[in-house]
Amino acid sequence: MALEDQVTGLTNRNYFFEHLDLTCHALSQSDEIDGQEFCVLQVDIDQFKRVNDSLGHTIGDGLLREIANRLQTCIGEGDNVSRFGGDEFSILLRSKVGVQGGEEMAEKILTHLARPFLIQGQTVNLCCSIGMW
Repeated sequence: MALEDQVTGLTNRNYFFEHLDLTCHALSQSDEIDGQEFCVLQVDIDQFKRVNDSLGHTIGDGLLREIANRLQTCIGEGDNVSRFGGDEFSILLRSKVGVQGGEEMAEKILTHLARPFLIQGQTVNLCCSIGMW
């Protein structure tokens, strides 16, 4: 439970940093660095507080679970989605790396999250911001 987010079932911030540290360590120890890259995307749900304030925390938690599901459908094998807390998610990408791979994944995520969500009879539309490093 120390490494899992209780609302979404995703791994949490602690797991993410442990996994990132292990990934960096493994790459630094490898003799074959070529092709062994990674990319990190930070996803922040814009105006999420308005959902909780206007529709309630039950709808907000349901929305977070659906966002988590959509994010998981975007990633490839070897990638990881973690919830950092609140409305922030981090993705460690190993399947698509570099600027081009990160941009492609960010576009895919934006497209998936732009579709309306239906949570307990309520339609919720949202936008997100994505940073890459």
